[in-house]
Amino acid sequence: MMDSWEAGAQNWDGRHDQRVSRRRGYTRLPYLPAMAGRIVESADVSDRFLWDFRRTLDDLFADNTYGTMAEMARQRGLGIYAEAAGVSLEIPEDTLLNKSQVEIPNGEFWVHALHPELMYYQDVRGAASASTCTGKKVVATESFTGGGYEAPYTLKKIGDYWFAQGVNRIVFHTSAHQPLDTKPGNTMVGTHINRNITWAEQARPFMTYLARQFVHAAAGAFRGRSRLPAARRRPSTMPIWGAGFAARAARWLRLRLCRHGRAAQPDVGEGGWPAGVAGRHELPRPRAA
Repeated sequence: MMDSWEAGAQNWDGRHDQRVSRRRGYTRLPYLPAMAGRIVESADVSDRFLWDFRRTLDDLFADNTYGTMAEMARQRGLGIYAEAAGVSLEIPEDTLLNKSQVEIPNGEFWVHALHPELMYYQDVRGAASASTCTGKKVVATESFTGGGYEAPYTLKKIGDYWFAQGVNRIVFHTSAHQPLDTKPGNTMVGTHINRNITWAEQARPFMTYLARQFVHAAAGAFRGRSRLPAARRRPSTMPIWGAGFAARAARWLRLRLCRHGRAAQPDVGEGGWPAGVAGRHELPRPRAA
């Protein structure tokens, strides 16, 4: 399981020019002044270079971090959960592409918010979209973070909202393997879910309810419309369209577009979904050279 990024922002290393050259077909060195706000050749060329540079960062984070970890796990017969990259928003990233790399895309929601509330919504809907557009059935969340000793009454009300946003598997934050029998069961950051909390002996109905939600929600197939964020927007977070839409990363949508402007999905087939582009209807920016 991979938590949110929480490692600061990186956009450079000693081999980055080689990676740009390999992925984009030209060296970025003549265009580096554009990163300091200077115009190189023309405003249009500088803008194209910056789009290429940021797109390359997106691809590298997705492929070299989440893609590499997922592939290493697969070679050992394992799969991974990953928030990829979560709500911290510290890196230039393509959230949908990151989450599509792993077996179980994760989002994150809190009981008492540390971040702007919208970030949790965007992160969870991003996980649901990534799962849907890659034919996966499970959408997990780091759940109930930032709480204390909330009762099932409170947790159910919060959980029900997130089930409605596409979640079908709860990963408790926090349920520690606690060797001590010390009450009241405080283990790291809440919400505290372990055998030492005061309602542990009465937890069965709540846990049964959650398990039933997991089974039923994962059994269905999504029906709705598909949107591709406009290419010039390279969103780190999900655009907000409402419950009837699932966003698709550009790389995945290009692979799945089929006839009549519909997007194929493994468990839907050629019927697919109506597919559209949100925002300005334009092609991705061409590379600088």
